[in-house]
Amino acid sequence: MNQMTQSILIITDDQALAHSLLRLARTVFTEGSVKASIYAKTPGLLSARLADTDIFILGLLRQYPGGLRAEGVALAGLLIPRGKKVF
Repeated sequence: MNQMTQSILIITDDQALAHSLLRLARTVFTEGSVKASIYAKTPGLLSARLADTDIFILGLLRQYPGGLRAEGVALAGLLIPRGKKVF
């Protein structure tokens, strides 16, 4: 895998998990190519962000007051047909 050309976006429900995954990914990939966020801070991902990102690392579930929703599963369902790598 070419470390210089891969753009990675990590999105989880928990800030601590997103930060931990970010630190791990930055040991393998170029620091500037890895970004992390939580679902609460990314209510609507911009189309440009989706197009510019090569690899997505997603938390599968998001906790809401009424229960869990499969945010990562739904997002993966949109990304995989576009040829994106999703983990």
